[in-house]
Amino acid sequence: MFRPASRTAAGRLITIAAIGLLGTTLMSLLPFAVGFLPGIVENPLSETFPHLRSPSGRHIARALGVAGAIMLFWAWTAVHPSRVGRGRPRLQWGLLCLWGAPTLLAPPLQTADPWAYAAQGWILNQGRNPYDVPMGIPSPFSSGIFDSWLSTTTVYPPISLYIQGILVAITQEHPYWSVVAMRAIPVLAFIIIACVARPLARDMGIDPDVAVWIALLNPLVISQYLGGAHNDSLMSALIVLAIWLARRPGGLWWSALAIGLAAGVKQPAVLAGLGVALHAAWPRVQHLQRRWLGLTLRVAAAGAVGGGLFLAISYASDLGMGWANDTGGSPTLVISHTPVSWVSQLLIRGFGVPAEPVGAVGSVLTTITTIAAIVWVGKRHLPERTVAFTAGTLLAFGLLGAALQPWYPLWGGILLAWVHVRREWGLIIIAATGGLSVSAILQEFWSPAVTVPLCALAAAAWWWKSRGTFFGAPAPTSHPADVAQAARVE
Repeated sequence: MFRPASRTAAGRLITIAAIGLLGTTLMSLLPFAVGFLPGIVENPLSETFPHLRSPSGRHIARALGVAGAIMLFWAWTAVHPSRVGRGRPRLQWGLLCLWGAPTLLAPPLQTADPWAYAAQGWILNQGRNPYDVPMGIPSPFSSGIFDSWLSTTTVYPPISLYIQGILVAITQEHPYWSVVAMRAIPVLAFIIIACVARPLARDMGIDPDVAVWIALLNPLVISQYLGGAHNDSLMSALIVLAIWLARRPGGLWWSALAIGLAAGVKQPAVLAGLGVALHAAWPRVQHLQRRWLGLTLRVAAAGAVGGGLFLAISYASDLGMGWANDTGGSPTLVISHTPVSWVSQLLIRGFGVPAEPVGAVGSVLTTITTIAAIVWVGKRHLPERTVAFTAGTLLAFGLLGAALQPWYPLWGGILLAWVHVRREWGLIIIAATGGLSVSAILQEFWSPAVTVPLCALAAAAWWWKSRGTFFGAPAPTSHPADVAQAARVE
């Protein structure tokens, strides 16, 4: 028999779980109304639900999608371990499976990237090189590719291309299920992260429940990585694995190999290489008299191993480094969440300025800003706080680049699950997560130049309201590190 208090707590958890499930369900309905669908799906869908893809139906689906994003964010904040209790891994895994389930068979959420993935895999399976052949050539998937990428070649490294080709082959080039099959990539990523999240949290002196809450239950992770079927998810998972391997026996070499694999999935993983190598090497050299020499040699060796694996995979595949071809897509071709792209698109589309010089200037400015940010992060966190440095480096690259999509902050944001963050910064990160989650769907209504400021204001309002109440009162302590540990949201 449950006590009344236990029944109340169980009922509240069921309500929270149901609201989160409803949220992801509403978001998963959105691409059926507004996204591209092949005729094999769209025709019977239109016959069964004739109003779903009508103008009014699309507006209703968009509104429900926004409501779903808000519901999922609310449910996520409601199951923070400080609110539902710690030491409940089964609850967290159950919520992850429940909330993620509605996305699994739906079209890609808020992105057309998986159609491009499938087209690239199809091209590879035809015995052609995706670095030479534009992804818009006639195929079962070309109609779903975003217009700006039709004439471009792929920018992804070989591991991504071969995974895409395998998934297309398994699903026999089906115009719908081959695209949905791309979700096998984030599912694999989630499994990798789930296996190491708690052990890594214990290594770092982090509450394992909070680490899982940040890294996997996160609404941005569920909606963008899983719902959007982005290959960035596997890159992130391999970086997390590399950080965990770094402190195991032979960790310098194993972590370097993991970074090489991650870079073979998507190139930004290269930026994690320095931080992961330092994470492996610093404990072994910090007490040596010539520790900086030892550190430099170890980091250089790790870079050679990881870089060597990346190059070996590239050339053994016979694809080479074609992802760097100038035929690949440029971030200036599309508008995104960064003000740099807003200005670029205004100049290109509004004033007729050629895209090439606009892109060049934008790239120079964002590169300078990103390098300056990474240097600042390094001065602040190195040499001891190597995971914080790795997270900060990837965040700087994701947030300050020439393009900013809603899932880019997850490159470094996931790693914050294993970083001690002060309470006030943690609350800002939670608010930003909610803002990005909603802004991603509001793009179905308006340009990011409108949605980003609106959602930033909403996130700021939530932050203001939640100050001093979200985590409860901090425990008395006299040591800053203890304050950070007690107040951590990552």
